[in-house]
Amino acid sequence: MLVLRGDADADRIDSLGNVGGTWARVRRLLSFTLADQMVDLAVYVAALRDGRTVVAVLARGDARARARRALVGAGAHFVNFFGRFATEDIVPWRGRELPLPPWLRR
Repeated sequence: MLVLRGDADADRIDSLGNVGGTWARVRRLLSFTLADQMVDLAVYVAALRDGRTVVAVLARGDARARARRALVGAGAHFVNFFGRFATEDIVPWRGRELPLPPWLRR
């Protein structure tokens, strides 16, 4: 399990390439066009910058259902499964919306 909090962890994700410079921006732009997970990463960065916590759990098979139950039981929302080729929304967003630009809303 990985727990992310604050601006320093948001900079580690650097979903838009704002921290890594020009080449990071080019790489992220290409990633946005090729992978549906990239939008979720931008939401995670916005959440971290808004004072929220992002939790990542590696879980396969039966452990995936147990991890979902544990996270939801602890109040988690916007729970996603990142597969090899696509992302599955498991638990939708709840509560106050993040300050995201319109092009990031889905």
